[in-house]
Amino acid sequence: MIKNSTNKKKFFIMLFVAGVLIGIILFEKYHKSSSKINFIENATEVEYGNTTITSKALVKNTDGVIVTYPKLNVLACGEQDLVYTVVADGEKTNIHLKVTVKDTQKPEIILKKERIAIPYNGTFDIKDNIISVSDPVDGPLLYTTATDLQNNYYRIEGNVDTKKSGDHKIRVIAKDKSGNRSVRTFKVHVGKKPVNLNDKDKDKKKTEDKKTTAKTN
Repeated sequence: MIKNSTNKKKFFIMLFVAGVLIGIILFEKYHKSSSKINFIENATEVEYGNTTITSKALVKNTDGVIVTYPKLNVLACGEQDLVYTVVADGEKTNIHLKVTVKDTQKPEIILKKERIAIPYNGTFDIKDNIISVSDPVDGPLLYTTATDLQNNYYRIEGNVDTKKSGDHKIRVIAKDKSGNRSVRTFKVHVGKKPVNLNDKDKDKKKTEDKKTTAKTN
């Protein structure tokens, strides 16, 4: 009876030791074969349209060998799940990276002048002072007369009454495909209205001129 009890204890001790050893072996194997990728700073956010950024460019270093690089689409805004395949100690591991592609670049509005002077009742076309309206990624933006500005368009606010002397403020507002908005302003100064002399005033002036001439002689 005592012998059987001793044998049972030895059996359970051996079983426990074997379990510990197996656990250690599996633990070491797991850590040996586990792969890791260190990504560059701010790798989770990529600028829309920046074709120099690839999934490979986002990797700083890795513990194993990356055998498969995912496709990063920089021309599509939103979140993308990039899956890298890494081999370490003969085992393959898939590592995921959540990347958000954002368009943060605003449209560029280029004007000829910030201030323009025109004569009273002269002719002036506001669009003549706009050299270009374009987005660094989307390209040239279209002009619209709609009051509700849509993406990928630009509009003009304000008008110039050439029969009203003084400064007239004009605003050019642009929005790219991603909704980034830019505003540029310029002023158009309309000169004073010329003084028109009626016939009576003209005759009076002629008489005064004659008197002045006579006195001089």
